[in-house]
Amino acid sequence: MDGSNIEALYRAVFAALADDGPRLVLADALQEQGDPRGEFISLQLQTPRSQRSERRMQKLLERHRTPFLRRLHSAVMPEATQRWERGFLTEASVVLHGDLVDAPDWATLRRLEVLFAGTPPVELASPHFRSLKDVALAPLEAVPVLFGADRALGVESVALQGPPDLSSWPAAEVELIGQARSLPSLSRLTLHCQTPNFADADWVWRMPILERIKSLEFLGSFRGVPLEAMLSRVRHAERAPASLVFHASSMKVRVKREDRFRSLMVELEAFSGVTGLDAMLRSIPPNTFDEVLITSVLPLEVAHVATLKRALKRLTLRNVSLPL
Repeated sequence: MDGSNIEALYRAVFAALADDGPRLVLADALQEQGDPRGEFISLQLQTPRSQRSERRMQKLLERHRTPFLRRLHSAVMPEATQRWERGFLTEASVVLHGDLVDAPDWATLRRLEVLFAGTPPVELASPHFRSLKDVALAPLEAVPVLFGADRALGVESVALQGPPDLSSWPAAEVELIGQARSLPSLSRLTLHCQTPNFADADWVWRMPILERIKSLEFLGSFRGVPLEAMLSRVRHAERAPASLVFHASSMKVRVKREDRFRSLMVELEAFSGVTGLDAMLRSIPPNTFDEVLITSVLPLEVAHVATLKRALKRLTLRNVSLPL
């Protein structure tokens, strides 16, 4: 079978992404030609897979990763950021320079982390991105491509890396983000920042998309969340997302629109989060919340629970939930 016929089999896979049939046909054709990609696809389609198959699959990937990536090899970063399923790449970190817009192999990618390359990553608007749902991280250079595309894109979640201070994000990009006219399915927007001046960044609270997204999230290394300042804005805002999430140092904090942002949910991700949460709880006035629900990834020590109980006691809450 010549190269054009093999390419036709690849196109058949990309045209029917949910169907294993075209993948099996491609695998057989590649194995007939002695191409190790055929064996790799076959092994990944096995259910269940033996440990021997897993080892063989990993060895094939280690030896032949570059040819398996085909044209994408120039953009995809090292193997630690890659995920392969059913014989094809589904997650990766990439550096895009605008020269792979026409690469059909983008079809199987569901999740991308886009690293800064100094040029707009125009590939993100490629029609070949038929599965892309999650842009896990992207520089502001991606905003015109994703949020201002001339057609609707299927991306549902976007995380953006901009200036450390939210009030310093450029006006042109801010306008595009707020409208998100080419992202009708956008349900989650994450803004990476280091200065938690949420009250000063007025553009965040004026975004028209707030009414339709499920979650507006902030991610940074800040140790606490200025809840009082944020709540005073969002409780009186014309538009508000279904939930606000803050990924602070060692904890995740969530408030929801459905109860007028009067329930605070906290997930402690490390023991060090107890100190930050204690300080945050002590900084807000009584009656700020009706309930506080705290969970912890790791079992808390008795002293940690006692610390949080003291901080919660002054808040006049109707309901409190603490890790046992």
